[in-house]
Amino acid sequence: MFTRHLLAVPRISRGFATHTGPLVAVPAALHLKTGQSFNGRSFGAPKSIYGETVFSTSITSYTESMTDPSYRGQILVFTTPLIGNYGVPHNSAPFDSQDVGVVLESQGIQCAAVIVGDVAEKFSHHKAVESIASWCKRYDIPGITGVDTRAITRLLRDQGTTLGRVAVGADASAPVPAAHEFWDPSAENLVDQISTKEPYELNPSGSIRIAVLDFGAKANILRSLVRRGAAVTVLPWNYDFNAVRDQFDGLFLTNGPGDPTHCMEAALKLRTTLAEWDKPVFGICMGHQVIGMAAGLDAYRMTFGNRGHNQPVLALASAGSIKAGRVYVTSQNHQYALKLQDPFPQGWEPFFINCNDSSVEGIKSTTDSGKKVWGVQFHPESAGGPLDTIEMFTDFLNECRAHKFMTESGSDNVVSPMTTPQTTMNSFLDPYDLTSGTPPQQSEQSLNEEVSQVFGQLGRFWGDVRKQGQSAFDAARKDIGGVVSQAQQEISKLTAETPKPTDTPEFAPADGAQPAAESSDESATPRTASPSAQTASSSTGVQNIFSRLQSALPPNIVSTVQSTVQSRLPDSMKNESGRIDLTQMRTSLTAEFQRVQGVTRVQAEEYVQKSEALLREAMKEAGEVLRDAVKVIPPEEAQSTPAPNNMLWDGTDMWMMPFDSADSSAKGKDKAARDTQLAVATRAESLLKRLKQNSEIIKLDPEADAASKELYNQWLTTSMKDGIESESWATKISSVLDESPDGQALKANQDLLVPAEMTRETFWQRYFFRVHQIEQEEEKRKALLQRSAESEEDFSWEDEDESTPPAAVPKPADASASSSAPEPSQTLSAPPSETPTPATTSPRESSEESYDVVSSDNGAAAAAAAGKRGDKKTGESDDGGDSDWE
Repeated sequence: MFTRHLLAVPRISRGFATHTGPLVAVPAALHLKTGQSFNGRSFGAPKSIYGETVFSTSITSYTESMTDPSYRGQILVFTTPLIGNYGVPHNSAPFDSQDVGVVLESQGIQCAAVIVGDVAEKFSHHKAVESIASWCKRYDIPGITGVDTRAITRLLRDQGTTLGRVAVGADASAPVPAAHEFWDPSAENLVDQISTKEPYELNPSGSIRIAVLDFGAKANILRSLVRRGAAVTVLPWNYDFNAVRDQFDGLFLTNGPGDPTHCMEAALKLRTTLAEWDKPVFGICMGHQVIGMAAGLDAYRMTFGNRGHNQPVLALASAGSIKAGRVYVTSQNHQYALKLQDPFPQGWEPFFINCNDSSVEGIKSTTDSGKKVWGVQFHPESAGGPLDTIEMFTDFLNECRAHKFMTESGSDNVVSPMTTPQTTMNSFLDPYDLTSGTPPQQSEQSLNEEVSQVFGQLGRFWGDVRKQGQSAFDAARKDIGGVVSQAQQEISKLTAETPKPTDTPEFAPADGAQPAAESSDESATPRTASPSAQTASSSTGVQNIFSRLQSALPPNIVSTVQSTVQSRLPDSMKNESGRIDLTQMRTSLTAEFQRVQGVTRVQAEEYVQKSEALLREAMKEAGEVLRDAVKVIPPEEAQSTPAPNNMLWDGTDMWMMPFDSADSSAKGKDKAARDTQLAVATRAESLLKRLKQNSEIIKLDPEADAASKELYNQWLTTSMKDGIESESWATKISSVLDESPDGQALKANQDLLVPAEMTRETFWQRYFFRVHQIEQEEEKRKALLQRSAESEEDFSWEDEDESTPPAAVPKPADASASSSAPEPSQTLSAPPSETPTPATTSPRESSEESYDVVSSDNGAAAAAAAGKRGDKKTGESDDGGDSDWE
C-alpha cells in the first residue's frame, strides 16, 4: 500500500518549501465607491488601479481563477485565508491532441488585482517555479495582504458587487476618490478586448470539426474538446459563422467577461443560425447567455453573482449524462444571468436551476423543436472545481458524431448517442493485458471512471447489506412482539374461561346458615366435579395453550418454551387441579417470553453489528489496494498521428518510454511484426521488448531526471562496482545479444548509438539499469496483486451464500450460544440480480435503496424497465489534471 509513497521519494527534494523572503512593508489599501476602506500591505506590482470588487469562495485553484478571462477588469477577493502556499507552475504546454499550449487558463493573469487575508511567503509544490508575489509582479498586477477579507466579503454580500480602487504606497493614505472617478469595467465591451482577433485551429486531425466562438475562452474548455477527438477552429466572438457553418459538425460558445448585452451582435447572428441550421450547439457561461438572448430571453445583473467551486444546481430535464431531479455541484464565475420567465419561449425549456438563489443555470431546446441546443451557466470543465458535469462535453460531441453519420449515410434510424454513448477520447493502452495485437472493441476506462465505479459498487453493496440487516432486525422484533402479544392473549383467555373452585368456601356465614339461593343451586347442580375430571380439564387447558403457541413460534423458541415452562410449573398445577395458581403460571410464561425475546433481539443486533464491521474492513482494504494498484492508465496509440516527442508512461514515476506513432499505421509484414511484439504474456516482457527495440529509451539519461538520478547512482555503486568489462557483466551482455529476435534489435541499437552518441560502457549501464527498474516494479506489482487475491480469499459473500443454507437457523439456548451462532446468509447476501458489473453500471449511477461512497463522474443512462442499458462512457482520466495541478 506504500508503493505510491515509495515512488515519490526521489521527488521529495523538489517539494521542500521555497522561501522567497519577507515582503517589504509597503502600505496598500482598498477603497470602495460606497466609502469603506481596508488597509493592508502590498505584494505584487507597486501600482494603483481601479476595478470591480468581487469575491470567490473557491478554496484551491487560485492560479486557475487568476488566469480565467471571465475575471477581466475585476479586483478578486479570495475568501480562503491563505493563498499562495503551493506557488505557481510553469505555464507552457504543447499544441497537440492533449493540450492547447498552456497549463493554466490563459497566458497571463486576467484579473485587475488580488486581495487575500494572508499571502504565503513560502511555497511548496514539485511543479512550482515561482511565488504568487513574484508572479503578480511579473505581470504588473497589484495585490493586498493583511486585510480582513471576511469583512469585505460580508460587505459585498450585503450591498452587492462594488466598484473599488487598489491604492499602493503614497496613494494608500490619500482620500477616497470621488464617486465619478471609479472605473466601471462592465460599461466596456471586455469580450472584444479578450477574444482572439484571428481564427486558429487546434488538433486539426480530429474526427469531427467544431467551431468555437471565443468570448474569452478558458483553456480547459478547448482542452476538453481536443482530448475527445475534436478538430477545433477558434473564431472571434463576432465572426460571421453563418458564412462557414456548413464546414463544421457543431458550434460551441465559450465563457467570457462583462455584460452580455455587449454581445447582442453575436446573439442576432446566432438566432439566424438556430433557425436555419440543425446541427448541435452548446454554450457555457457567456455562451449560455448569448443562446438565451438569441432564444428571446433577457439577461439581468445579479447582486453579487456566483463565484466559487461549490454551487449546487438542480437538473429539471434529462439529456445524455444529465438526469432530471439530480443535484450537481458546479464551478461558477458570473455576474449576469438569464431571467426565468413564464411562459418560456416556444421550443425552449429550463435545463438547470440554482439551488441557492433559484436563478436559471441552464436552458435547452425541447424535443419537439427538432434542435439539439444546450446552454449552461456553470463550467462543466471546472479547472478548478468538481467534475460532476464533465460528461456534457462527451454528450455534445457524441451528438455531433451522430448527426454527421446520419448526414453522410442518409439514414434517420440512428440511436442518439445521448442514450448510447460512443468513444470520444483518444484510446488508451492497457499495460496489464497485452495478450493480443488486435485492438479492443471497447475503449478502456479512465482512472477516474474506474475508481468511481469500484467505490460506487462498494457503496451500493454496503447500502444493500445495511438495508437487509435492518430489515431482518425489524422483522425479528415484529415477530417476537407478535408472539408475546398472542401468548398474553391466550393466558388472558385461559384466566377468564376457568371457573373458580367452590367445594370449600373461603368465607362462610357467621351463623353457619346457608342462603336459600345457595341451597337451590346445590340441589340442582353438583358443587364440585370429581378429582379425575378436574385433572383432565387442567391438562387439556395447558395442552391447548402450548399447541396454539407451537403453531405460532419458531422451532427454537418452541423447544425452549416447552422444556422450560413445563419444568417451572408448580406441582399444584400438575397434580392438584382444584388449586391451579393461574397468576403464578402467567408470571412464569411472561418472564420466559421476555427472556427469549431479549436473547433473539440481542442476536439480531449482533448480526447487524458483525456485518457492518466486516463490510467496513473489506471496504477499507479494497480502497487501499485500489489506490496502490490502480494508479495510472497509460495512453494507447492515438487515433491521429501524435507529435514526434510523444511519450508513453509505463505506470510509474521512474522513467518515460518513447512511443512510436508510426506503429498505428503499419501494414502487412510490419503490422504482423508489431502484433507479435504486443502478444506477450506480461507487462514486464512488453517493456523489455520495447527497451531492446527502441533506441530512444536508451538515449534518455537517468541522471538528467531528478526522479531517477539518486536510484541510478546507487545502482551503479552496488551493481556496477566491478565495471561493465568484468567477466560477469560480459557474460550477461553475451546472453542478451544471443536472444532472438530481440538480441539482434539490441545489437542494432548498440551499433547505432556507440560511439556516435555514447560510449559502450554508458550504453550497457543505461540498458541494465532500465532492466533493473522493470524488474523492481514488476515485483511490487506482483506483491500488490497477491495481497488483493488474499483479501478476496479472506472475505467472500458468494462463499457464505453457498455454504449456509437459507433454512439453517441457529438455536440460541443462552446468550453465549447466540453470540457464536452463524450469521444467516439471507440477512447479509446481496441479491444477484442487483450485482453491478462494469458493463451494466455507471459510476455515477445511484440507487434509491442505498448510497454511493464515492461519485466523481456521470455514467450512461440506465433504463432497467425497458431492459436497456447504455455502454459505459469513456471519460478522460486527467480532464482537470493539467489545470487543477495543485
